[in-house]
Amino acid sequence: MHYTILATPSLLEVKLAAALTHSDLAALCVSIDKLRVDQAAATPALVTFAEAWWEISGADLVSLADRMNGLNVAHWALVAPDEPFLAPLEQLKAATNAPERFVIFSDEAAARQWLQEQSMAAF
Repeated sequence: MHYTILATPSLLEVKLAAALTHSDLAALCVSIDKLRVDQAAATPALVTFAEAWWEISGADLVSLADRMNGLNVAHWALVAPDEPFLAPLEQLKAATNAPERFVIFSDEAAARQWLQEQSMAAF
């Protein structure tokens, strides 16, 4: 696999590595869905692209956004420390049905802080 997933009741962490194809990202969504299916409450997700790149664009981005819309995740913090990810992640965010749930960061600490603030705001 080109990713690792760490799921706790309060946070879903995904670390992406190596080249990611549309099939890899679809499999990731299936894995997240299986982990989240028994969870009553949606949790936030932290996704880091530190050592990854993807080979996805256009219709595949829209398809990925549709899959992400269906997952039991309250907020998505997408960490992309490298410039090449920013444009595709902005396109992905725009293709979702709730772009306000997706925020792109260049720094993991800032992403974690934002997720914590979102969790506190929910109470």
